[in-house]
Amino acid sequence: MMIFIDSADSQEIYSLIDSGLISGITTNPKLLTNDNMSHALELYKNTGYKISYQPKTTNPIMFASQISKVFEHKDKLILKIPPCIDCFGYASQFIKKGLDVNVTLVFSVNQAILAGNIGAKYVSVFVGRLEDRGDNPFEIIQDIRKIYDMNNIKTKIIAASIRNVEHAQKSAVAGAHISTISPKIIRELFNHELTEKGIADFAK
Repeated sequence: MMIFIDSADSQEIYSLIDSGLISGITTNPKLLTNDNMSHALELYKNTGYKISYQPKTTNPIMFASQISKVFEHKDKLILKIPPCIDCFGYASQFIKKGLDVNVTLVFSVNQAILAGNIGAKYVSVFVGRLEDRGDNPFEIIQDIRKIYDMNNIKTKIIAASIRNVEHAQKSAVAGAHISTISPKIIRELFNHELTEKGIADFAK
């Protein structure tokens, strides 16, 4: 399973990319304050990874305008959109012209099926938020993966809203292609008490 870093913190991103661990970068309007597309483009320039970027608007006219701006940078940005019919209507036209789309805030198998039908490159399933309401996010990921594989759908499943190392592990077992994870939790993936004990023993 590939690991994306979920952050807009340049220092953290560059540090982890230098480690060779990271295969992509996701952001959201909270991470990119003031809907800062220029920051996303700067991250691309300094890393070479296309940045998942979500416009901060629910106004249909403004949203359409933002998609056009993202399309101008389709070699640098991946458009993030929620699963709603208006967003899909706008985005699907640009997908046909080569824009990569990440359908975010996905909480059901049906939403993932719809994302596959418009040719989205990624679908982001929010593990932590699903668990908050008592759902089993890993069964949902498993079902999505099964449907995608049976129907030869190329959309990649991103496990998002990863809040601990167990979320990352269970998402991988369930069949997620990618987990997008905060810098803090990426570093925690290294931790195991036996490893720490072994390092200490070998240093004696």
